[in-house]
Amino acid sequence: MHFKKPSNVIFMDFETTGLKLESLKVIEVAFKTLYKHDMGYTSLINPHMRVSPSIVELTHIDNTMLRQEGKDELDVVIKIMNYISDIENSVGEGELIYFVAHNGQQFDFPIFKNLLNSNGFSIASNWKFIDTLIISRKLRETPKNSMGFLCGYFGITNEAEHRAMGDVDALSIIYLRLSNLVCNKVQYNTSNKRMDTDTTEYINRTIKNHDFPQVLMKYLYL
Repeated sequence: MHFKKPSNVIFMDFETTGLKLESLKVIEVAFKTLYKHDMGYTSLINPHMRVSPSIVELTHIDNTMLRQEGKDELDVVIKIMNYISDIENSVGEGELIYFVAHNGQQFDFPIFKNLLNSNGFSIASNWKFIDTLIISRKLRETPKNSMGFLCGYFGITNEAEHRAMGDVDALSIIYLRLSNLVCNKVQYNTSNKRMDTDTTEYINRTIKNHDFPQVLMKYLYL
């Protein structure tokens, strides 16, 4: 399912010291596209505070790891911006860049904005945001819409759950599965024929198009 051409869709995930946006600190980031040559970017961030036992249990990121391997927040933000710039250059000047996260509107997107703003950067005008949780809820294909439930529903194995890159890899497959369902709902480029969600030809013809994320965004407002 990896793309043979650079992709303008970037999947993101953050691990944090808590859930309250006004007080949490980011302890791990991950960004990646589906382009087969893209290794993505991930890093631990030293929050310069002790992480609670509940977060350590959830993420398996402990205080020793953060102290020894965690980078300074500004250094990581600069690396993130460089990574995004490389993606923008690879897909072409003026192309829209789409950031995808699960529960992004309530969590990842505000965190991303705050992380950039607090380090002297800002959201660019050509950046758009897609929340797979909202897409899943609108599709009403599953009784639950959490990332963990969707992984089970779609048969996705997340071998590094609650680690940023592990969640990004799982998210990218969820995105493809949901995109196929949306295509069938709106009959996008299907010649009025329902197709198997695992059909490689179908994915190649629709979801890999740089304009396809607009289909998802329009679907959310139908």
